[in-house]
Amino acid sequence: MKHRVFKEAVFERESILINQHTGSWIGGDINIIQDLYEIIERGDSPLLIEKGYYELVKESKLLGKPYPKKKRIPQLIVIHIGHKCNLNCKYCYAKDDRESINMETIKRVADFLSEINAPLWIQFMGGEPLLYTDLLDDFIKRIKEARKKLKTFFELQTNGTLLGKPSVLEFINKNEIRFGISYDGPGKLSGNRYYRKTKIYDSIVNHNISELASLGFSFGVLTVVSNSNVNNLREVLQWAISKKVKRISFSPAVPINNKEIDTIDPVVYQNNLTALYNDWIEEKIYKQIDICNFSILTDNVTDSARIYMCRKHICGAELDQIAIDVNGDIYPCDYMVGSIEMKIGTIYHNSIHTLSSIREEFHNTFSSDFPECQDCAFISICGSCLYQSLQMKGKYGYGRPYCFADKNIIKNIIHILLSDQEYVDFLKSKQYEKYKR
Repeated sequence: MKHRVFKEAVFERESILINQHTGSWIGGDINIIQDLYEIIERGDSPLLIEKGYYELVKESKLLGKPYPKKKRIPQLIVIHIGHKCNLNCKYCYAKDDRESINMETIKRVADFLSEINAPLWIQFMGGEPLLYTDLLDDFIKRIKEARKKLKTFFELQTNGTLLGKPSVLEFINKNEIRFGISYDGPGKLSGNRYYRKTKIYDSIVNHNISELASLGFSFGVLTVVSNSNVNNLREVLQWAISKKVKRISFSPAVPINNKEIDTIDPVVYQNNLTALYNDWIEEKIYKQIDICNFSILTDNVTDSARIYMCRKHICGAELDQIAIDVNGDIYPCDYMVGSIEMKIGTIYHNSIHTLSSIREEFHNTFSSDFPECQDCAFISICGSCLYQSLQMKGKYGYGRPYCFADKNIIKNIIHILLSDQEYVDFLKSKQYEKYKR
């Protein structure tokens, strides 16, 4: 039997044996798992069969091969359409200017995308992208013409203030754009967001969201977790359910591009996120709404595939996604846009083919071996954000700033998978499959 790297993780209620290379695991009685661990580490295949462990190990794919290290074609292209915005969020990492993409860059981007012979998700970012619907209309048309019959999907993230305009909804419908709304919760919970420096922002967004739901639109909400709402995650969730939101993500505010923000206490975030997960499971709220923080990690625990690129082993930057700024500069991911030292090319001088070798070289320079993560049993489950680690810890190769909060969620997920058959059955349902679309 070929030696693999295994870690045993002992929880309060059970123990698991996990393959660090793949994330495959077996859980159960502490004594059985300890015995299995010792047998595998010795490479004693006959004893594995004799004790009846072989079929269990085979079914769990515990001895599976590591993910192949090969070049991957980006599946997500984030395009910054313009930096203008009608809000002034305290934690926003976008550039603070009014520059927008020009027609020559649009033509170059369309040509660049035509060389990617694979399905693509294209996400438009701002500023506020819905301030540029006329420009986007022409841009999308050019991309479709350039990519011809290749599958291309469009999405954007909006602050929601302009979704009450009929012309905006017509633009979204015509181009079949999937969209998410950034919203931090009702009233004072959105204290870090401003709309023309008045308090009407909250009423505008809530009105628009109610109208969208009544018209049958399906959309998700991204909630930035700050000191304004970290202790009110359940309240935000109840609001989302009342508005018929289909999915919601909670993302802790982090300093990007060296911008100073009021970061939250990691322990407070962990405690509140764990409490939310427990409620989500115990009250079966998962049948009403998808909390992406939990479902993405659940997919990573239960599947060998990693659907969400920022949760891939170890980081999807410039392998699964790239980002293009308004001037045509190319970066490994959206977080890095504007950081000149992170620039990996330009639309005006590179094709996707010349970027590939640059991407591979660039990734090797900062992925390192994740020294803080090597002893963690969940290294191939959690994913990471290398740029956030640089911003908060001063160097690459370390886990995300709030990784221990997710580590705690992973432990809870594994416990539920071992003890709650109703939830396990739900993960196989059509409703759960619809969440993942």
